[in-house]
Amino acid sequence: MYNFSFTLPAKLVRSLRFTVLTLLGTTGALMFALAGASTATAATTVVVNVGGADDVFTPATVDINVGDTVMWVWQSDGHS
Repeated sequence: MYNFSFTLPAKLVRSLRFTVLTLLGTTGALMFALAGASTATAATTVVVNVGGADDVFTPATVDINVGDTVMWVWQSDGHS
C-alpha cells in the first residue's frame, strides 16, 4: 500500500480560493439579475378615447403597468 501526500503552496491556495469565490459571486449575481429580468413585462400602449356625445372616457377603466404608455385621443366633431 502506498501513501502519497503533498501540500500546495500557500500562494497557490490563496489564488485558487480567490478565483473560486470570484466565479461563484459573479455567477450568483448574474443568476439574480436574470431572474429579475425574466419577470419583466413588455411595455404596451393603452388608448383611451375622450369626449364623444356624452363626454366620457372609453374605456372607463384601464389597467397599466410601469413603463406603459397611455394615449389620450380626443373624439369630437368640432366646436359650434
